[in-house]
Amino acid sequence: MIRIKFDEQIFAWWWLPDFPDDKVPGYVSFSSGKTVVVHILGMFDSVVNWKQGAPLVYGRDTRNGLYTLTDVSFSGQLEPLEKSYQVVELHSNLAFAGVHVPNHDPQISEIFFTPTGLNEWASSDEGIDFSLAEDKTAWLARIPVNRESMTCEIDDECKLSLEYVRWASHTFDDSCPVEHSCHCRITFTSPTTIEKCFRLMKVFCDFISFSTRIMSGFDSYSAKVLSDLELNTAPGNEDNRIIVLGLNSAVKASSEKRMYGQGGRNYFTLKHIEDTFQVTLKSWYDAATKYETAYHLYFAIASRKRATYIDHEFFTYVQSLEGFYGKDNDRVRFLSPGEYRKLLNDVIYPFIVQNTNTGGLAEAMRDKLQLANRWTLREQLREILLRRTDDFVQTWIPNPDPEAWISYVVASRDNFIHVLDKPDTGVSLGWQYFVKTLIALRLLVEAHLLEVIGFPKEEVDRILNTTYKSEDSIAT
Repeated sequence: MIRIKFDEQIFAWWWLPDFPDDKVPGYVSFSSGKTVVVHILGMFDSVVNWKQGAPLVYGRDTRNGLYTLTDVSFSGQLEPLEKSYQVVELHSNLAFAGVHVPNHDPQISEIFFTPTGLNEWASSDEGIDFSLAEDKTAWLARIPVNRESMTCEIDDECKLSLEYVRWASHTFDDSCPVEHSCHCRITFTSPTTIEKCFRLMKVFCDFISFSTRIMSGFDSYSAKVLSDLELNTAPGNEDNRIIVLGLNSAVKASSEKRMYGQGGRNYFTLKHIEDTFQVTLKSWYDAATKYETAYHLYFAIASRKRATYIDHEFFTYVQSLEGFYGKDNDRVRFLSPGEYRKLLNDVIYPFIVQNTNTGGLAEAMRDKLQLANRWTLREQLREILLRRTDDFVQTWIPNPDPEAWISYVVASRDNFIHVLDKPDTGVSLGWQYFVKTLIALRLLVEAHLLEVIGFPKEEVDRILNTTYKSEDSIAT
């Protein structure tokens, strides 16, 4: 497999696949999670209209390494006297190193990836030791206990394996190679697209983020592709192993700086689920499909910074809870498109036309519009709290009367979205009360996710009750 050191300048010849004799020299340096930009000295003679771009551009470096740029756009500055381009930039959001692929969507048979923090999470129960090699060229990550690889059948078409191996990657701060102790592999019974690969990888990174409560991305990733062997004559890449470049998917955080351990904030480590790895991980992937909207809504806000709008976070947790528990309850019936359209045409539109000047529209509509979801937020929160122990309620609900807290959440939701003409002015109980409410709502979301992957209710409450009370500074 081709080796790439981030930020190292690479010199290569570049050409369009249909014009292999029209080669132009240029240089590039790759950075994880950033768009690929190649600087070429001149312009391809075969390009008639450079504003149209090119679907593919091939490259071969001075060490015979192969590159493919996909969906390429050109930019450059025209020299007014010579009317030619001296330096042109090739921009590609998705590039492949190690192979010339025949199209922008190559077929993938296997993909290898290392989520940020995987090494520490998988080894945090026994400890992990990072030490600098004698020649000071690499960080070595050593696990004191040897372990067998574990696998999970995600579905009939793909299998995920967590494997303990040694392979080189890089930190993001100084491009110093790191010897990884484990990585993940997804294999497919029939070739698939890079988009599906990254969807599956993203769900696993979410799993690491959830268990460690520190956001995870891709430290590194490579894939095996099906391609025309006549296009790939570079030595050392007989297995068509490639590196995917340009996708904005990596978290800029070197793994040796992450903090784990029994005194840390992990919900659980690999040791907790070793005996149930297949069931736990399969349940996680099934949940990502079943609760798709609520699931992705939650993880979209989970990486938030302090600058995130506080009401945005509040809505996220409330809507996630409604989405999770609504899917599991038969009291929820959503209108079909036909029913919804008939309701709009027969009831809502005529009523609005007749009452636009009344000023009490929201109040009057209460008797006219029957919601499809008959299970209200108040009823949901009551049932959700009944599933938690008294210790959880006393620890995290910022009111000795849970019913009063539920009323506060419902009134805050209504107040924010202006459901009522006269919002309830009694919902403001101070900033700290609202922050503690956010913490409680988030922990209720996470309690549901823990139960979804097989943790018993008593263990969930034990985990949540030992969570640090510094939660106002983080999201997950």
